[in-house]
Amino acid sequence: MFFRKLARSLALAACVALVLSGCGGASFDDPSKIKGLRVLAVQKSSPYPKQGEQVNIKLLFWDGKSTDESPRNILVLFLSDLLGLCVNPPGDLYFNCFSGRDGGAPGGGMPDTGLPDPDGGMPDAEVADASRARENTSLLPSPFVTATRPHEASLFQDPAHVRQTNIVIPGDIITKRAPGIEPYGLAYVLFMACAGIPRLVPNAAPGKLPFGCFDADGRELGADDFVIGYTSMYVFDDRSNQNPVVDDFLFDSASLAGSTIDETLVSHVPSCKESDRTKCPKHTLKPVINKALTDEEDPSARSPDGQPLREQAWVNYYITAGELKSSVRLVNDATQGWNEKNEAEYTAPAEPGPVRVFAVVHDNRGGVAWVEGKIIVD
Repeated sequence: MFFRKLARSLALAACVALVLSGCGGASFDDPSKIKGLRVLAVQKSSPYPKQGEQVNIKLLFWDGKSTDESPRNILVLFLSDLLGLCVNPPGDLYFNCFSGRDGGAPGGGMPDTGLPDPDGGMPDAEVADASRARENTSLLPSPFVTATRPHEASLFQDPAHVRQTNIVIPGDIITKRAPGIEPYGLAYVLFMACAGIPRLVPNAAPGKLPFGCFDADGRELGADDFVIGYTSMYVFDDRSNQNPVVDDFLFDSASLAGSTIDETLVSHVPSCKESDRTKCPKHTLKPVINKALTDEEDPSARSPDGQPLREQAWVNYYITAGELKSSVRLVNDATQGWNEKNEAEYTAPAEPGPVRVFAVVHDNRGGVAWVEGKIIVD
């Protein structure tokens, strides 16, 4: 029952997308501006992994409520580390990851999530569900290890807000799937990020997450403090895909490489206190995307006359202060080709202080890469 509750709750409350461009903080604010806890991207070392391959999962988050003077402790949990890797769920739907597991004999007990259980345990039926989940899904270790590709230089990544884990794709993920038109396998990794204390909520009401995030006084935290989502991996025998490659990140043509860890490399811009924001100076943010290593053919896509098409690619921009114009920009069109004019226009805020900027590049087959930088508004 526990897993059915989790499935229903995820379906109703999870902030997820097949191509994750950022989630958290349900509001009508500008989605490019980070005000609370946000998961901005999830990258797989192999977007189309092979059977038996080890895949490094890397998650990028930022907490808009943290400051240098008052940082919040953010806990990121990969549920595959706790419950196992979700493989070939019915209908390929992530919320079916835990379906069809009711009615088994008790045994094994709940997986040790390390989360406090205020009720002191789970009912027998829920223990049975957990036991069968352990039997039917490959439980994986939880090492937070680095397995980056050589071009992903640490100059672009602040490890304070990147979390990693490894999973292993089952060697029979394709053959154990129900036959279809094309043989493939599908795996999901679910995750959550909490700016407090995560706890199990075993008696959660319908539509409410059975995982919660609480402050030190036991008050449950909201959407700006708790994010849950997933990333998916398709497995083919005859296809591969590489992540996009970004060589630099420019702010008004100056490189931001290293700016998150070396104050001497930070760009300075004046604040703008104009009430009419159209009168403020405009600045340019632009990732330098390596076309030769990013522009790939999409073997599953064909034009009406049967010609192979290229991958689609785009970039999402995120900032912690100021304003962005055109925060989502096209990088590559399947038919029209490469678009070099993928920069975003940035306007500095009226308040001085540090600003983080991010560019997350996606392709339409699960590839992700990001760069980040720091600027100072004087």
